Amino acid sequence: MEIGPNIEFSLKPLLRRRLRSNDAAAHKYLTFRAGYRYIVTTDKPSEHRVLLEATPRFPLPWALLLSDRHGAELRVIERQFSWRYRNRLSLERSFHVKRMPVTPFVRGEIFYDSRFERWNQNSYSVGASFPVRQRLDLAPFYEHRNTSRSSPAHVNALGLTVSLYFRGERKPK
Repeated sequence: MEIGPNIEFSLKPLLRRRLRSNDAAAHKYLTFRAGYRYIVTTDKPSEHRVLLEATPRFPLPWALLLSDRHGAELRVIERQFSWRYRNRLSLERSFHVKRMPVTPFVRGEIFYDSRFERWNQNSYSVGASFPVRQRLDLAPFYEHRNTSRSSPAHVNALGLTVSLYFRGERKPK
């Protein structure tokens, strides 16, 4: 389980087509994020993470949106400090299914870990985000992850991201 807050700063969009999302950052060309995560699992020690991210977004033809998130994670696991660089490319597009807005996405991500001094992970995921209420989005997804320094080396997983938005722009009409 992973829990924690983020704070985001972004540049205002100019002439931007809006995605159907409660996430105000999805409508910006460039977003900066700082956050904290507390991670608890049953088989590993708990972890504290500080996140620093920058995400440029590029509108593409056919109302597609390309995002290129660059992130640093400052990690403390069993009182040992390490850091990790992550780069994630996302492609998404919003539309309506009947009256419900939906934003399907595909993502690919690579990880550099200072503990191993190498690129040791990559992942691929596919899913969709649904605004459920004014400030609540759900995003079920499937992810395949390859890791060179753990067992098992390949993991297939189903996940659900629950996003709560306490401040920001209202959902587009």
